[in-house]
Amino acid sequence: PKSVLDEEEWYKISNFSSQNFSIPLVKEKFNSTKYKEYTEKLHTNDIDYIVVVQNNEMYFQRVIKQNIINEKSWLHFGETVTFQSNNNSLILINSYPDAIYKITDDCLSFRKLSSLTRIFPGINMLFKEATEEVVGSFINSEVIQTEGEFCAANVGIANRKTIALIME
Repeated sequence: PKSVLDEEEWYKISNFSSQNFSIPLVKEKFNSTKYKEYTEKLHTNDIDYIVVVQNNEMYFQRVIKQNIINEKSWLHFGETVTFQSNNNSLILINSYPDAIYKITDDCLSFRKLSSLTRIFPGINMLFKEATEEVVGSFINSEVIQTEGEFCAANVGIANRKTIALIME
């Protein structure tokens, strides 16, 4: 992606199944019997993402380890306040999926590329990163003031991506 999206916008990758970072789940005809169903023996810490397949679409949700709640107690506020306890694990999910793959159109839509790196290894190659030279000229510009020995080598990947977008 060569642009910054507004809050409700989505990126789209056409011919997704032929991309190097596509996964077998997308490349092959979907057969649910090839994949593990959740059982109590499956540990939530082993889950990187969840996929729901429905109406020729696959909905992908990244599972962030901080969103796994193991054996917690809480107060439930309803008509009355009740104390509840759970010996199982819960996974908090977002209101919207991280990606939607349309099987018949062979396209993947998503909002944040960084949310997909655990689902589609190698997809981060789509990020354009500013070179050492571009970062150097950016931090030496009149707009930016640096302190001390700050140089291009101190600029991390996320900021290099932002600089690449700004300098285009």
